[in-house]
Amino acid sequence: MVVKNSKNPNVFTQLLTLLAVVTLVACEQPSSSSSSEGSQSNSISSNHSSYVGGEQQIILSSSQKPTASITNDFGPMLLQQDGIDFSYEEAKAQDNYHVTLHHGGSIRNASETPLLGISSVTVQFERISEYGAIAYRFDDAWIESPHVGNTPFASGTILYPSDEVKPTFFFSIYVSVGEYAITSIEISYSNDVNYQEKTYRGIQELDFYALNDFHGHTLPNLSEGEAGSSKISEFLRSKQLDNPNGTTLLASGDMWQGPGDSMLTRGGLVNDWMNYLGFEQFTLGNHEFDWYESAISDNVEMTNFPFLAINVYHRDTNERVPYAQPSVLISRKGVKIGIIGAMGDVYGSISGSNVKNVRFLGGSELTNLLLDESNRLRQEGADFIILSVHGGYGTISDNVTSSAVDLVFEAHTHSEYVRTDANNVYHLQTNGHGRGIAHAKVNFNLDYDTYFIEAEIIPYTEYAYGNDDISFNQIYAWYEENFIRELRDEVLTENLGYTTSGEFADLVVERYYEDFKTQALEGGYEVIIAGGSVNSRNYADHYGGPITYGEVYEMFPFDNYLAVASTTGSNLKSRFLNNSSYRVFPGNISSSSIVDSQIYYIICDSWTFDYATAKVTKVMDFDAMYYTRDVLANYLRTL
Repeated sequence: MVVKNSKNPNVFTQLLTLLAVVTLVACEQPSSSSSSEGSQSNSISSNHSSYVGGEQQIILSSSQKPTASITNDFGPMLLQQDGIDFSYEEAKAQDNYHVTLHHGGSIRNASETPLLGISSVTVQFERISEYGAIAYRFDDAWIESPHVGNTPFASGTILYPSDEVKPTFFFSIYVSVGEYAITSIEISYSNDVNYQEKTYRGIQELDFYALNDFHGHTLPNLSEGEAGSSKISEFLRSKQLDNPNGTTLLASGDMWQGPGDSMLTRGGLVNDWMNYLGFEQFTLGNHEFDWYESAISDNVEMTNFPFLAINVYHRDTNERVPYAQPSVLISRKGVKIGIIGAMGDVYGSISGSNVKNVRFLGGSELTNLLLDESNRLRQEGADFIILSVHGGYGTISDNVTSSAVDLVFEAHTHSEYVRTDANNVYHLQTNGHGRGIAHAKVNFNLDYDTYFIEAEIIPYTEYAYGNDDISFNQIYAWYEENFIRELRDEVLTENLGYTTSGEFADLVVERYYEDFKTQALEGGYEVIIAGGSVNSRNYADHYGGPITYGEVYEMFPFDNYLAVASTTGSNLKSRFLNNSSYRVFPGNISSSSIVDSQIYYIICDSWTFDYATAKVTKVMDFDAMYYTRDVLANYLRTL
């Protein structure tokens, strides 16, 4: 426990995020109703006059279509924020839609003359997409991004505001994935002159749950301790409902790349899972760059949360990359929380051609960025600041946690730990793949501006054997049908015998040489070997019988492509021929036959020639982009 003082159009875009909200208008009664008692149903666009007491109703439905003028009774009810677009007329123009908003807005119970004594809110809606997730929330702030604590509900459910709701609360309906048509929203209320606004002071309990290095392991593999997204979803949803306005979900990078099911959707499946759960941010990791910057930009457009990376800059402009922002500021139970995202010293673990136009600031430059950003967030009212960094313990200076950061979630090293540094600040990391969830419970005393923290790694055994999340299963089924099944389930050969992961890697290097030496020679390069740091991953042992493209994809998931490269004889001997960690074919080349000063040509993949330490230089591309997995798959198809 730590006690401290506070320091003050892609194809996937068809899965639209739609937010519908209704204004709880001022304490006035439409002129069509003069009674001070009983329940009255009135058009939301009617003229209004004052009244006292009695229960009233406001009904927004297909029968109340406001005019286009913003000066009518409906127009002033809109409270628009940056990036938020409420267009009732546009929504009405669509077939079968009643109220449907493309990005939503947030409309609040008026602070000057609020509705008091809200007794019920009833929403009617229809789901019009193949799958979806709809939820509602009462709170004291509008929803600018997916907000945790949204409670799922069915059409026609009578919703009652929480006892903790202020008279100036916001009521929002949120659709994280899919499309819904809101057909009516009905609010029943009575103005109770004795109503007293509740205070949000005192101790507020906040829960932060973080994943790191998930690597697209959406399906369960209990033999490896991987619970899968459905089980994790059900667990996290239950935690959100336990603390509906105080729960935050975080991601610290390397979320997409891994098994074939995730790779084949190019981030879409994991993004929609995170959209559905309401993650507040996504700190970039080194493997997010495996598909180049363009893919990161495409994925930003698919998410309802920001990508964070305070220290990733373009070399030519010396400005932060446009697809990542330094931080995000959110609110939970009256506590303002700043979340800063940063990349650790992971530049060398990315293929050089993927990041040739960017650089990661480190050392004192990173420290200064973090201190400046923390100070800016404090000036904007942040009570508590979290750092989500794609790097292990020791990535950041103690100067940062001494004054700027209150809690750190880490990643990249796949090392499970909960530890405190010299400044008594917690650092947490799981070993990835969803095998654990980092959790910090923060009890924040708003009256005395202090907090204490309890931290843990929740083991997979606490959620891997629980219930499935039906909504996520629908999301997965949609992606499986449209993007996964046809490629994943292709049988490459029916009767491959028992083959170890090492044998697969050796086979790949052999095929590099046998399949491409002729093309290299035609290009003017006589290659002596093929080889490199080739290792299969993700349960590559095959126990006989049919083998599918999905299994091969899991062995070699990354987009490492082949080319011809040059190297000196001395490097060829030390790096390739006499290095047990490198695989080569043919394996009968004698070091004694190699001249140190002579230039030799080899076939290798980008994992090898993109790294300066390998001391090889690409000299020729092949006639097409050949990835490691496809070299193996093409060979297996011939068996």
